[in-house]
Amino acid sequence: MGPVECPREQDLLDALAAGRWPSRCEEELRRHVDGCGICTDLVQVVAPLKDAGDHLWSTIRVPSSGTVWWRAQTRACHEAAREAARPVTVAQALGSTLAVLSLAVLIWIATPWLSDLQQLMPSLPSLDIQTTRLIGLAESIDLARWRWVIVAAIGWLVLAPLAIYFALFED
Repeated sequence: MGPVECPREQDLLDALAAGRWPSRCEEELRRHVDGCGICTDLVQVVAPLKDAGDHLWSTIRVPSSGTVWWRAQTRACHEAAREAARPVTVAQALGSTLAVLSLAVLIWIATPWLSDLQQLMPSLPSLDIQTTRLIGLAESIDLARWRWVIVAAIGWLVLAPLAIYFALFED
């Protein structure tokens, strides 16, 4: 096994990085590379990589400082607007939850009234509301037995909007 390092390796790397290889470097370094297997391998590997890197740097288009500043200001404005809209989102979620809950309670409360309205005004089309079945069902349910389900449902209705808020919260 031969040597793995060459004392002139750093000189060659400096010449390659500065773009002096092979035309603008010392004649002694070129002769050394011709006779040294390590430096020859180094030139074969590093030179194409350097050329590819130079090509990539020539194709990069850096935006002007004004464009970068404008984008940063626009991003800051959008983030501030998003931050200001979070309480509104929470209020909308709570309002929607309360509206659905209120509608369900109103329908449950209005069921006997709609049935009475049908009896007072026979000309109305039949609503087919079976009030007695609903009232009988409500009376047969043992609320003490279902209290944990009711507490869990109310807790979910209150905590779900908060969970959504914190899930969508960005630092």
